[in-house]
Amino acid sequence: MDVQELEYNADMRIKFASINEKGQYVGDAHYDLYDSFIMEVVQEASWLPTEVPQIETKHEYMRRAWIFSKSTDQIAVVEHETGVEILVGITAAVAAAAIVGFTKWAWKEWKKLRSSQPNDLGFTVPNVEPSLVIEIVTDRWADGRIRTLKRSEVRGPVDAQVVGKHVEESFAELSSSI
Repeated sequence: MDVQELEYNADMRIKFASINEKGQYVGDAHYDLYDSFIMEVVQEASWLPTEVPQIETKHEYMRRAWIFSKSTDQIAVVEHETGVEILVGITAAVAAAAIVGFTKWAWKEWKKLRSSQPNDLGFTVPNVEPSLVIEIVTDRWADGRIRTLKRSEVRGPVDAQVVGKHVEESFAELSSSI
């Protein structure tokens, strides 16, 4: 799995994003939050992480990334300043149930970890309730470039059941567009 390629061309991107009342992304995630999240994935969710070399995000920042494996399923996770981002490529061996299950569990864990973090990062950005953002590619040019991207945003507060419902619907739409 090439996580750098997925960062640019994922078929599905699931973001746990901090979005303020103006609809702007807010960089409010503590650096150590990601380490805690990775440890919880290993201990509680039984997915095995493999850290990959840092990748360049679409916004040209270098960020840490992991491939999580469980049985034959693989999911890529990227650290972003606004929260966790899960990248899915249809060519990857991953079942819809695995994506939905992982995302629901991860949402609960991310919210729990964020709520235990101090509100002050040393500058004036407050913690913002996480929102769910899902992007799916519904059409590509023959050469692989993205033609149509559907983006849905569910503003927080959101619970894991709502997250699961939206991820499941988006995966079904993605599967039908292939």
